[in-house]
Amino acid sequence: MIALVAHWKLRDGCPDELDRALKGLCKEVEQNEPGTLLFSVGTPGAWPPIGPPPDYEVVDLAPQPRLANELVFIEVYADAEAFAAHLRGSFRVFLDRHRHRFETPWQGQPRPTVTWIDPRWVMSRQPSALSVPKERRVDEGNANGSLADIPPRDEDAVR
Repeated sequence: MIALVAHWKLRDGCPDELDRALKGLCKEVEQNEPGTLLFSVGTPGAWPPIGPPPDYEVVDLAPQPRLANELVFIEVYADAEAFAAHLRGSFRVFLDRHRHRFETPWQGQPRPTVTWIDPRWVMSRQPSALSVPKERRVDEGNANGSLADIPPRDEDAVR
């Protein structure tokens, strides 16, 4: 199993065109990459609505605006072959089309900051168990309830 979290710096935020392309990328991965076990794309959150320890009470804080100056990819692959297939397939096509949207600090190529994860203990729920509303799924016909198209909350300023 290969697992990672990658932070990709954006040049000029996340315009609608890139947002639509990311949704398309998630659909491509879901439909064409059976070895991709988890593929999630989002932006850093501004704050968790949780108070301090030891009680960790849920608190009602005023929403904090956030800027989409980076994308965070959370990815899990069944094996090295599945990861390589992703890099050579859907992601390669996406990056070729949208390379200009990312910072390019390494030989003219976007270079994310990647944290490789060694999954030792894993707990996972089926997406349908998360009660994802139908309108927030990539494919409304997907009985498993894909989580790839979760829009930002109204109170979040994404751009």
